[in-house]
Amino acid sequence: MIWDGPSSSSQYIHAFARKANALKRWLSKAQDAQILKEPLNLADLLHPETFLSAFRQRSARALQRGIDDLKLVTSFEDQVITGDNVITVTKSLTN
Repeated sequence: MIWDGPSSSSQYIHAFARKANALKRWLSKAQDAQILKEPLNLADLLHPETFLSAFRQRSARALQRGIDDLKLVTSFEDQVITGDNVITVTKSLTN
């Protein structure tokens, strides 16, 4: 199969436009150093795993630890996990 996306091209274009607009918002927040201060919707990203990998590398540098020494800790409750290397994720990757 050549095309692995939605069967309707309008669905694809709508999803692409939504992600493009979301990336503009992410860029604006990043330029203002506000990107990690509010909940993030990873579904906005084309490759959320790349963001998570970069955040992991940033955290390892900030903690002066090896990247393989880090452990991912999650919670479904608000403000259970605190610290400087914490992000809050909203929604799911499928939204």
